[in-house]
Amino acid sequence: MTDYDFCGDEVNDFVLHIVEILDEGELVLDIDYRTELFERSEVTDMVSQLLTIAEQIIHTP
Repeated sequence: MTDYDFCGDEVNDFVLHIVEILDEGELVLDIDYRTELFERSEVTDMVSQLLTIAEQIIHTP
């Protein structure tokens, strides 16, 4: 299960926090970005690319 949080309240341009929840076996992605610089679709595309890379690393260490 992956959770996306696009709040647009961050003072930095783009910040990605990855939190591991060991008890539930989940990773939570918390993404803060400046809405003046990024469209939601751009951030969604970046997250999709990140997940693709992570899947490749898991399947081909």
